[in-house]
Amino acid sequence: MIDKQELKERQESYDILRKNPSLEVIKLREDWKNFLSLFPEKIVKEMKKEQYVLGLDTYKDSFCYWIETKLNLLGNMHGPNSFKFGIYYGKTDSDPEVKYRWTKKFGDSTDNPD
Repeated sequence: MIDKQELKERQESYDILRKNPSLEVIKLREDWKNFLSLFPEKIVKEMKKEQYVLGLDTYKDSFCYWIETKLNLLGNMHGPNSFKFGIYYGKTDSDPEVKYRWTKKFGDSTDNPD
């Protein structure tokens, strides 16, 4: 959930980009470059679940956060829940315990594969 400060920052950013369309392209290129430097192929192939999932305190540095939120101008992946990523850290409507959860069709464990 977005806090009020982040919402205000996003609104201000949107207003600037709306008034200056070329800045949108510049920002998108910067974000893409930052994403590639944070998540080069080698890192992605060896990524630990803590670097991947949404839900931890460090979620704004996670791969899934970048894909879903930071790079949404390349293709919006926002949706009803985080199961689309295969694994996340959190709770469900039927189980309030905060823990790693995974989509069964992607495997039977939150452990990294060998």
